[in-house]
Amino acid sequence: MKIFLIGIGTGNINHITLEAINALNQADVILIPKKTTLTKDLLDLRKIVCKQLIKSKKPNLVEFSLPKRNLKSEYFLSVKKWHLKVAKAWTDSIKSYKGKKDSIALLIWGDPSIYDSSIRIAKQLVKENQIVIVPGITSIQALT
Repeated sequence: MKIFLIGIGTGNINHITLEAINALNQADVILIPKKTTLTKDLLDLRKIVCKQLIKSKKPNLVEFSLPKRNLKSEYFLSVKKWHLKVAKAWTDSIKSYKGKKDSIALLIWGDPSIYDSSIRIAKQLVKENQIVIVPGITSIQALT
């Protein structure tokens, strides 16, 4: 199994790279995080990106509830525990999908190669050589 961490920049469809579009079209399953009702627009934007850019097939979107991090405990410990919970949510979502699941994709804001913890989470599911990082347009690049 491969996990594609696809940078989608600010979510502007015109800023998504051709490499990202190709990765989306290769993915068997795309995991979409549900956070809170206040962030529903972010979930909807990911769905719009998939609908507009995936042309080879109907996108197989699997929504999952993103666990919340405990903000009251020590930061590094709470992040470590949170990452374990997120990895379990990814695993459960992948297992629940009944179709082919050789390639899993997640749409990541910005550029996952720069700062995103999704890489650490993905390493809990697969070997490092099974993680494909597709850079996205950063806000600085978009501004310049």
